[in-house]
Amino acid sequence: MRTLLALALTSVLALSACGSENDDSTATDNTRASGTPSPSALPLDGKDPAQNLENARAMWDQGEIEDYEWTVARVCFCPRVTARIAVQGGTATSLDETSGDKTSADVLGFATMDELFELVDKALTEADDVRASYDPQTGAVKKVVIDQIKGAVDDEMTYVVKNVQPAG
Repeated sequence: MRTLLALALTSVLALSACGSENDDSTATDNTRASGTPSPSALPLDGKDPAQNLENARAMWDQGEIEDYEWTVARVCFCPRVTARIAVQGGTATSLDETSGDKTSADVLGFATMDELFELVDKALTEADDVRASYDPQTGAVKKVVIDQIKGAVDDEMTYVVKNVQPAG
């Protein structure tokens, strides 16, 4: 009986960590006078994950956000980590644990938005399933769910980004 209860509880926890991915955003269609799309005109519609990543990166790069603070949480069947990170000149200058165990860029696997883009890019080529959503105004990653092996249990990793605030 205890084994059955433990299995049920583990399943519920694993499924709740996965979350749902219904918040993909589509930007409006507006262009600059030069005819090139403005950053917010690039589609983030969820239809082509690699193209969405490329468009989100372009939006982030065009925004020239080099100094910012952000909060990121890692949710998985492992110790949960939430950290507040300060970035200056594109380099992380501080990483403060707000919950979970001791936090470092090594634990998260990244400390800047550009490094998170790289993580998503790598996952798109190596994982069985990757679902990501991006801020329609800045291109910043809002959430990414990585399932390394479809059908395997407890291998999913979710990153939730909140409060991306440009400094200044």
